[in-house]
Amino acid sequence: MVSTYLRKKRKAFKLVSQSQEFWSMPYDLKCIFFGIWLLDERGFDFYEYTPEQVQDLGERAVKAYLSTLSLEERLAGMSTEEIEAYLEQRKQQS
Repeated sequence: MVSTYLRKKRKAFKLVSQSQEFWSMPYDLKCIFFGIWLLDERGFDFYEYTPEQVQDLGERAVKAYLSTLSLEERLAGMSTEEIEAYLEQRKQQS
């Protein structure tokens, strides 16, 4: 029964994390989502962590995940305008 529950949770996370809506959410929110999921997946009570700690964990997980993707996979689903806007934003931050 527990394994069925875990499989359902993992399937739900996979569905959410593969949706276009998820990837269009603000970066910080995605990091918090990943952080909560990772802590829960490992059996930790995420209520014992500060929001900053959860976000930091999630950010490291997002970066690790993205590093496994090719450039084409990372850009899939993004319009040229979105890519250009992102590059312009990064340019201004430098």
